Amino acid sequence: MRKFLPLIFYLLFTSTGLAQIIFEANFDSGNLQSVTTNDSINFSVRVNSDIVGRWFYFKMKNVKNRYVSVTILNSDATRPMYSYDNKNWIRFTA
Repeated sequence: MRKFLPLIFYLLFTSTGLAQIIFEANFDSGNLQSVTTNDSINFSVRVNSDIVGRWFYFKMKNVKNRYVSVTILNSDATRPMYSYDNKNWIRFTA
């Protein structure tokens, strides 16, 4: 049993929401300049500027059933929208 403990710990660690949160914007119209964090749940994001205005479009992985706080530092958007499936969009309430 002792020799299987590292494997069991690894499987529990990666499957219970403790996996690292990943930000991606390498898709059509993706817009994300940088991400910084002070801990495992609080993230600060900067987006690339555009001549039309500021906008952001990025994906986050490993966030299901986890509390995550994202602050967009250089955006003037009011009540942005989000989607879990890129089909149904929900506007943030605050």
